[in-house]
Amino acid sequence: MRLRAIIIIITAVSIFGGVPGQAVVGFEPGDWVTYKDFRVQIKVGGSRQYIYFLSTEGLIRFDTYTEQWEEPLSFRDIGFNAPPSNMWIKDEVLFFDYYGSIYSISEFNLTWRSPRRVYNTLELSLPQYPCPEEFPLFFTPYGYIFKDEGAIMDYNFREYEVVACYQDEWENLWMATWGGGAIRASLRDLRLEIIPFGLANSNIEAILIDGDSIWFGGWNIPYQESSGITLYDRNSEQWTYFDADLNVYMISDEVNCFEANKEFVFIGTSMGLVVYNKGSGNFTSYNTFQGIPDDEVTALCIKDEELWVGTETGIGKCIIGDFDFERASRIHFPEVYDIIYDGVTLWAGTSDGAYFLTGEGWRHFGTPDGYLDAPIWSLTLDGDYIWFAGQLGLLKMSTKGGSRELFPVTSVLPRTTFFDIKADNRYVWVATGNGVYRYRKNDKTWLTYYYSDGLASNTIWTIAPDGDYIWFGTPEGATRFLWNEPSRLDY
Repeated sequence: MRLRAIIIIITAVSIFGGVPGQAVVGFEPGDWVTYKDFRVQIKVGGSRQYIYFLSTEGLIRFDTYTEQWEEPLSFRDIGFNAPPSNMWIKDEVLFFDYYGSIYSISEFNLTWRSPRRVYNTLELSLPQYPCPEEFPLFFTPYGYIFKDEGAIMDYNFREYEVVACYQDEWENLWMATWGGGAIRASLRDLRLEIIPFGLANSNIEAILIDGDSIWFGGWNIPYQESSGITLYDRNSEQWTYFDADLNVYMISDEVNCFEANKEFVFIGTSMGLVVYNKGSGNFTSYNTFQGIPDDEVTALCIKDEELWVGTETGIGKCIIGDFDFERASRIHFPEVYDIIYDGVTLWAGTSDGAYFLTGEGWRHFGTPDGYLDAPIWSLTLDGDYIWFAGQLGLLKMSTKGGSRELFPVTSVLPRTTFFDIKADNRYVWVATGNGVYRYRKNDKTWLTYYYSDGLASNTIWTIAPDGDYIWFGTPEGATRFLWNEPSRLDY
């Protein structure tokens, strides 16, 4: 069973000496940006430059001058606590129906001011954009069919209704769909294109920064149609979705972890290992029939030319490219949560504490205080140090032996679940069940970021440093944070 399914998150209710303080700073628009699944849409409208799509998860806009998507806006960014039920655009001003009242805001002030309530609504004459009574039979991309009653269907027979339309001055019909995302169709040559943006699944439990590519994945949310793995190419600004229901070579798209080298992206899923070949764009899947100890792949690590695979019942390995797996741990081995390689030694965090690899196999690694005997959920390298995040707190230890430092729960940190830990040159970041804890190395101080600061949720599954930015995967989307801002008080 996955770590997230068996851990009960305990939120601290008492304040202890040394507990991380909450960030109290003046964030600027764009410091926090959250990407979600924006494909369930309510309305579409346009101004001179932008086409706006109102979705159940936020407001997105397509720049017709650059032919690119702008960064998404959450309802909190705009000034609402919940999704508006309708939207209109008139003379570069956006109007929203929010709980029966009309609010307006200029598109130039979207990120700087809150909408103002309009009291004299009878004189507004807000534009209406009805859909055609009968749609043309558009030419669709491969794998899709457009139905003249106003719906697009994929080759898995999943049908997405067109719920709103907007015709621009260049005779493009823009369509908002309920679950299928944004569509643009030319009324001149009848060619239709789907313009993807955002995530295939808002529950993000793993993020991989692989050069100019960013991979997002997680477990599918029950009772929701959204599913799949997302690949974002920062060079082309293209969003691509990979859905196991549509690809027979993907054994699953429910993701626990990622890893990559120059040739492949490795995806640990609920039903085995999925390997993406960067050159061909093809997928191959491996499970217990190919020698992996268990179908639930929970950790991945590359050591030289080897891929090490952690599972619920042990560790396997293979030569990358051959993918001929062999068990690399004893049969009765604890559940593996994380594996890292420090250049000399392989380390594993498990339900039975910390382990390291010797010439004779995996051995338990303990310390006199017992911190590494309890479950260890995540590990990270920090120069010549390794950090262990576990049930009893955090432990920082020199990989060269000797020095170590403890950060116990209840005395230094609140009692919570540490889902992930990552280190960069300046900070150590910890993903928890109650916000993000940040440790500043130069003065050894702690700070906590919450939903109120800009996170999509207070539950953080995973962390991915990305230069001046850092990504946080949550059940409510992936939040990108500009941490490298020296003028801000939390720097």
